Amino acid sequence: MQKVGPSHAGVYLNLIAVFTAVITFLLGGALSVLQLAGGAIVLFGVYLATKAPKVKTEQVDIAG
Repeated sequence: MQKVGPSHAGVYLNLIAVFTAVITFLLGGALSVLQLAGGAIVLFGVYLATKAPKVKTEQVDIAG
């Protein structure tokens, strides 16, 4: 958490539902088209959140 930060680590919490669906499928459960579409959207969102270019901010010295 110290290296990644809580906001970046929180993005991965969205994967809980995807992994739950995958495990359910592996154990013999059925997946609907909506579940597959939702999983794809979540995976794409996590990709965008983790691969977005980092914007560097400049520090401005207002004291002087």
